[in-house]
Amino acid sequence: MQNCLESVQLPLGEILLKANQKIESVYFPTQGVVSLISTMQDGSTTEIGLIGKEGMVGTPQFLGDGVLGSSSAEVQVKGAALRIDATALRTEYKLDILPDLKVRGF
Repeated sequence: MQNCLESVQLPLGEILLKANQKIESVYFPTQGVVSLISTMQDGSTTEIGLIGKEGMVGTPQFLGDGVLGSSSAEVQVKGAALRIDATALRTEYKLDILPDLKVRGF
């Protein structure tokens, strides 16, 4: 999977993922902080989460349909990340987990 990862800079204010749009890339921050921002029905926004070097930006690729919903992801502290194409990551994830699940009897 390492050959699929690309090192990228995360400038302050960059929108990595937009609300209600398909996730094209997944980010693993190595420096900096990314905020998850939810937009309410009246247009106001609130920060609902922070992602740093311990996390991944683009979790709905694994836990849902690959669409972020009413949230967006914006860089709050500039830094860097490893980026991977969302489809490539999903393919790698399925390849790695399927043999393990078969051994466990699922």
